[in-house]
Amino acid sequence: VIHMWKQIFKLPFQTCEETQLQSFQFKILHRIIACNHWLHIINIKDSPLCTDCNEDDTLLHFFINCNLVTSFWTSFANWLSRLIKQNLILDEPIIMFGIENSSSEIKMINYLLIVGKWYIYTQKLANQKLIDFYRFLPFLKEKIYIKYLSHKYNNTQCLFERKWGKIYNNIMCG
Repeated sequence: VIHMWKQIFKLPFQTCEETQLQSFQFKILHRIIACNHWLHIINIKDSPLCTDCNEDDTLLHFFINCNLVTSFWTSFANWLSRLIKQNLILDEPIIMFGIENSSSEIKMINYLLIVGKWYIYTQKLANQKLIDFYRFLPFLKEKIYIKYLSHKYNNTQCLFERKWGKIYNNIMCG
């Protein structure tokens, strides 16, 4: 069990280079994201309930089970399954912690999961009532394009193509 948690804590650093996303996943793992449940515990909010669903706004609810995000994850899983050409079941542990595996495809999936949660987090903080996968794609497109430019600048396009080509081709070309 200890080995498993050590690996889970390493995943954000193995899958993404952005400090902001690494810190964000670190906050999720330490359960210090500002969902209503947490804000109620520290006496900032009067109620732990989600303002949209009236359910206890725990981390799982905030990121996975809230009415605003359930269809996001369904669309995300369908898109990703088509992209990797295998059926991918995104359950709560996978969404929250990632997948233990060091293959480049799994690292890509773990990165996408963190970016997906970051998108949900930013949309909820902005009080957006529509958290939609198709609005997520331009958000993701920008992140992947920045990676592309960085690799192009560093003359490592082959590395980019191996690691991110599948996503890049999907979201940039159609």
